[in-house]
Amino acid sequence: MVETKKLKAHVSDEKKKLVKKLTDVIESRNTILLASIKGLPGAQFQKIKKSLGKDVELRVPKKRMMKMAIDNSKKPGIKELDKHLKEDIAMLIAD
Repeated sequence: MVETKKLKAHVSDEKKKLVKKLTDVIESRNTILLASIKGLPGAQFQKIKKSLGKDVELRVPKKRMMKMAIDNSKKPGIKELDKHLKEDIAMLIAD
């Protein structure tokens, strides 16, 4: 019988910090909205970002990091967002 080892991918400390920061943001805010930005021109995205104002934080995390932050979060109901991480997304965060 051949014994196989499962290799673990190396994750940089910087990426771990980003995931931790995203997790903290998710847990500390009341409203989190995911919006598809697939095919949205950059100029239009910037216009939307400016129109949101200072009360809304806008982030465009990598899908894998967002998934990890959702998985790490203990916030009730947040795991439901996982199924919406299919394409380029923007995360809007507010209180």
